[in-house]
Amino acid sequence: MSNLKQHPIQKIVPFLPWAEKGLLLALLIGLSLTYFKTDSHGLIQISLIGLAVVFFLYAYKPLEIQYKEDEILGFKELLSLNIAPKILWIGSASTTVGIMFYILENPWYKQQLLIGILVIGAATLIVAFAFVSETKHIKVITPVLFRSIPVLLAGIFLFLK
Repeated sequence: MSNLKQHPIQKIVPFLPWAEKGLLLALLIGLSLTYFKTDSHGLIQISLIGLAVVFFLYAYKPLEIQYKEDEILGFKELLSLNIAPKILWIGSASTTVGIMFYILENPWYKQQLLIGILVIGAATLIVAFAFVSETKHIKVITPVLFRSIPVLLAGIFLFLK
């Protein structure tokens, strides 16, 4: 038996994919209802707040990497496999909050979007460098990119609007 205690957030982590799918479905329903001229701002706001929380909590999820026993990892792996994914998750949460501010017509939405866009952009450059330099195990962080890049594009679109 190990003396290491499990962090309380680790009990929530297995349920995050289910929460993300449910919140994305709620967002899709809310956007569909908006198309049909129905007041669905509440559903959209709740789903965006929930997605921001889920993205933030994903930053605590450890990556599942199969290390070899004699494998040595350096700073490049630390930066691209541990730090950059956490930055991408937190930047995605920040941008999602900025999108919600835009929907609420809050005048501070541009500042929130700018923070998220810059953070995601910087972390994406780090990850792109890691892909080009063929960093070990870099393909494990592609799920983060599948979430952060669309959020980045939506943030840029709303920021320039």
